[in-house]
Amino acid sequence: MVSYALWLLGCPHDSGRCHATMFFGLSCQFKIILDEFDKQDGIRRLYNVIAVLPLLVVSDDYQMNEDEEAAERQVIRHVCIALKKYFENHLYYKYIQVTRQQEPSGTLTQPVFKAVKNPPEVISQQITTLQELLPMKAHWAPVDELLKLGGVQLLLRIILLTFDWSYSGRGDTVRYALDALSVCTVISRVHSVFVEPVRHHDGISTGISIVLSAVEGDVADAEVQKSALALLVHLVCAPIHRPSGSLARYGSAKKRMPNKSSEELIQKVWESVRSNNGILVLLALMRIKVPITDADCIRGMACRALAGLARSETVRQIVGKLPLFVHGELQSLMRDPILQEKRVEHVQFQKYALELMERVSGKVDTFGNQVDTSLSDIHKANVVAQTRIQFNEQQLYQLIYQHLIASGLKETASTLVKESGLSASLFQQLPNPPASALSRSAASLHSPFVFRSPNTNIMQRSRIRSRTVDSSFNASTAQANLQAALAAVSNESNANGTPNLPGGANGHGGVAATPEPMNEGNGSPTIDPAEPLAPIKLIKKHTGSSTGGSQNGHHPAANRVAATPVDMNRSTTSTTSQRSLQKQISATDATNFLLLATASSKTLPSELSTTANNNITLHSIITEYLTNQHALCKHPMSTCPPFDLFKPHKCPDPRPNRVSGCGNNFAARFYRRQAGFASRRFDRRLVHSNFSASRVLRTPEMDYCFTSCDFTPCGTRLVIGSQAGEVKIFNLNDSNEEHSYTCHETAVTSTKVSKDGRLLLTTAVWRYPISALWNLEDNQISEKLVWDEEDYVEFANITPDRVLATTNQIATIYDINTGQKVMKFEPAIANQYTKNRATFCPSDELILSDGVLWDVTSGKEIHKFDKLNQNISGVFHPNGLEIVENTEVWDLRTFHLLRTVPSLDQTHVKFSPQNVMYGLTLDKEDAEMAEIAAYQTSFKVLDSYDYSSIATIDVKRSISDLAVNRYGSQIAVVENQGGYNSLQESVVRIYSVGRKKNIGDDQDEEEEDMENSEENTMSETESVVGTLS
Repeated sequence: MVSYALWLLGCPHDSGRCHATMFFGLSCQFKIILDEFDKQDGIRRLYNVIAVLPLLVVSDDYQMNEDEEAAERQVIRHVCIALKKYFENHLYYKYIQVTRQQEPSGTLTQPVFKAVKNPPEVISQQITTLQELLPMKAHWAPVDELLKLGGVQLLLRIILLTFDWSYSGRGDTVRYALDALSVCTVISRVHSVFVEPVRHHDGISTGISIVLSAVEGDVADAEVQKSALALLVHLVCAPIHRPSGSLARYGSAKKRMPNKSSEELIQKVWESVRSNNGILVLLALMRIKVPITDADCIRGMACRALAGLARSETVRQIVGKLPLFVHGELQSLMRDPILQEKRVEHVQFQKYALELMERVSGKVDTFGNQVDTSLSDIHKANVVAQTRIQFNEQQLYQLIYQHLIASGLKETASTLVKESGLSASLFQQLPNPPASALSRSAASLHSPFVFRSPNTNIMQRSRIRSRTVDSSFNASTAQANLQAALAAVSNESNANGTPNLPGGANGHGGVAATPEPMNEGNGSPTIDPAEPLAPIKLIKKHTGSSTGGSQNGHHPAANRVAATPVDMNRSTTSTTSQRSLQKQISATDATNFLLLATASSKTLPSELSTTANNNITLHSIITEYLTNQHALCKHPMSTCPPFDLFKPHKCPDPRPNRVSGCGNNFAARFYRRQAGFASRRFDRRLVHSNFSASRVLRTPEMDYCFTSCDFTPCGTRLVIGSQAGEVKIFNLNDSNEEHSYTCHETAVTSTKVSKDGRLLLTTAVWRYPISALWNLEDNQISEKLVWDEEDYVEFANITPDRVLATTNQIATIYDINTGQKVMKFEPAIANQYTKNRATFCPSDELILSDGVLWDVTSGKEIHKFDKLNQNISGVFHPNGLEIVENTEVWDLRTFHLLRTVPSLDQTHVKFSPQNVMYGLTLDKEDAEMAEIAAYQTSFKVLDSYDYSSIATIDVKRSISDLAVNRYGSQIAVVENQGGYNSLQESVVRIYSVGRKKNIGDDQDEEEEDMENSEENTMSETESVVGTLS
């Protein structure tokens, strides 16, 4: 039967080949059929069925009709199904073979005469296990034969071609091909095929780029995305060091020695994923919410792939600077599933998210402790953990002395004075605490190990905190807190005879809303409910099980976050709303300070006495108390002076102007400028936080629309492009139009004036010429050069006779004297930014185009920056050391990601000579419909040194372009009121930088625009000096 089916595979009848392929897809689940299929060279015959199809041949000579195409597509689909089943069944038996070698006593769970049916999760686990156990140069007959035939490249080409097909079975074809390739990744030699080029009708691609296209959703099918993600996971999460012997053994370290070839291979895979913008794709999938039934599974698999990719040091550096970690986005994603029924998938997402956090930020704790943290919080906790806690022993003696006096132990207090060698005057200087504090201190005598919380508003019990100390925490409350702790220690021996509060001071941990009343018979003072502070009990964790521990329900191995013993008859909801400040002191794990807020109301004094062994001392209690205060500092320091027990500790906040000693007052900075360097930065922020309109340029035509503008080098004229294709030159001294010339037939999207003011570059939306070079002489515009396909052009910064043009992802340098092409820059792997604009560096030695850095002299590609957005390709910083690409700031010296600036998201930036940068944010609603650039109604001003925000100026009209004069003292903004098809007004407004608005400017703006009076005009020098005077 197998021989006959194989003969049908080679017959010329389409129906025979189709049915024979379907037969093998169903029957190879049985081992006897599978073995016979291999004996008769079945995999080669199955490969030949599709290898010779004209549909897959890279040639345009053969033309097919629709029926032939449909038949061949159906054959390809059935072959992909058969290959998927074939490799999955071989995977099962290979897995059984390898695991039985690991555990010889094990038995085969699946009889050979039964069909093998495993879910995708089991298949993925089997692939991962075999990747870890099989050596680098392992051989597996089915995969070896497919590699020999070129089947892996053929399946990748099928996937790529299927993206463009429009028939109902294309999703199944892609999914089955991806599943077959996933099994093949067990063998490491298959990984190298994915980084090699794959030829197709439209050019050359890599296997990784094809897989990422499927991951991104080129086929609108969630199952295809999950299959593609599974394949990507097995590629990027493969072991770095594979076994060097014939087979790895569980627990054997010698077999898993560093393998250079294995490490180089996985590095190539990671680099290929980065080059094809894999980080951007995976980050986008981690934020998806549709389809709602598969979103949890997809983002879990994407997080797993990113965690595997984060084993690369370069990827860790990039991901660690992204908002996903810096601003805690990952923690917010970890909180709740998208669909409540998909909690199992969400748990997997949390697992791999914690793995990702561990690889990016170092070793982390459990999810419950890390869900509210970010990288900055982890850094703060690191600093606190390294701080050496020191305090003044004399202050401690003073507190003990006052406690002894308050307890009536006057003779003991006198002995303390004698033995400590201190004068009694020091103890008399200590202020008496308020009566309420002493009352609470007395009440705390009945409950050992009681602390007071300095602030009841603290909502976190984690060690990582970022809040400052509350103003209500004063010296008296600090004394009361320590007195409560001292009372617990000094009366520890008398605990058996002292009744305790029901529930151990509130009985619920944290700060309860209303403390429970005392029993009438105990005679102890009550706690004032109006007081802001409530006692908090610290309980030492038991190292072993005890009777008291079991009665209280305290299990050390339980969840470390919610381990709070409570009474069975008492509600525990109050503990979730308010968190206490102090932390539990553990004798077995000194590094894990977690809070157990209260003890059960049934805790006996004798049981409490057994917990008070020598491991908890007065020194350890005070040290932990001071550590908690230090953890509340917003900017903790690792080296601190001795802590003051009478005052709340707070590390000083960093002061950017601490060297100069000046504040934000301009007069103080001006007269003390010689004392430091920070004053000029404050001056710059002061000047660029004020803008006032000094001129308004408009035309008599009501429906005339301005689109772009640029200053001339002298700063007295402004060149403006229009939607009608005209270029107008305005005189800024009198606001009159000097000249107008029709340069294009469509809207002018860009105008650039050369540094000498003699040349002008313009770019239109479409229709010849797209871009042109014009002469500007004697107020006349004459054509010099034209380009047919250049989307954007700009002058070089230093070289006067060079122009850089952009066509999609290709950059070209032209000589303006001869019009000849000097050099062309075309990337091997394009980022395909939608708004790519090639640009020169300040020295004209480098070019940035489509996210790729080029050397102008040699024309070679230097580096390809990771694509983390779809639109903005980036510009050079004027300092020549950084590249600003959307929100990312890259270092040109190391190609590392320096920082992310969220305010620059989807923003085109322009730099000013005054060391600031202006940003225009794309309007998402109008950008796709409008022919010209559509920005939001406001522009941003940022400091170009530290990228901090200075101001956001709302002009209340849509902005089309912004230009800065050569001095940085004036900016021109093209403002259009109304929609793209319903334009109401279009003006170019000239703003004076540093000039404050008049009181009535906002109310009389329309009247001032019409009058266009010269009273509002101000020279460039006056606008800046006027602010500083």
